Amino acid sequence: MHCEPLHDITNVVQNVLSELPHHVEDPETKMALEKFTSKAIGDKNQLKGSDARCIAIKLEKLVHSLFLDGKICYDIVKMVSSMVEIIHIAYSPEEKRSPRQSVIANPVKMTQRKFYGNHFHSIVTHLAETYRIMNTKSVLTEDEERSFGLLRRISETTSNRKPGDVIDNAIIRYNCQSQVDDRLDSLQKTGM
Repeated sequence: MHCEPLHDITNVVQNVLSELPHHVEDPETKMALEKFTSKAIGDKNQLKGSDARCIAIKLEKLVHSLFLDGKICYDIVKMVSSMVEIIHIAYSPEEKRSPRQSVIANPVKMTQRKFYGNHFHSIVTHLAETYRIMNTKSVLTEDEERSFGLLRRISETTSNRKPGDVIDNAIIRYNCQSQVDDRLDSLQKTGM
């Protein structure tokens, strides 16, 4: 399994507790976070999963109150709130975890298969890992459409339109054009 929520979440909570006080500038706030951490973890080497989840919720309350007092930045609140939300999602029953039926349970105008089909599945299931694995520039639709448009223009203007010649010609010219564009970009950046 790629993820063991019980162990992974416990360790993330423990790591955040240990690291967070060192990223706050206000000494009083740093002291409050260190006190919270020492009280929460104590002399334990390892937290139990249920304890870690409870501590994360208490940390969220503390961080939120510190933010309202103007002692920490909103980014810390977002990080801790996101951590608690991830914990909530990981430990919710399946029907509560799925965004599938939280707003539109039963589509009226189209079938469920159409509404919750490939596009919905791709976004909900694969989007995060796709953006993590691939260069985001190659995933952006606008860039893909621009590339496709360039390939089509190259094929229309520079080929004899015979099926065997179009692909090779388009790919060679497209690669040359991309290399020229990259060189021009680098020359412009250096100020030449």
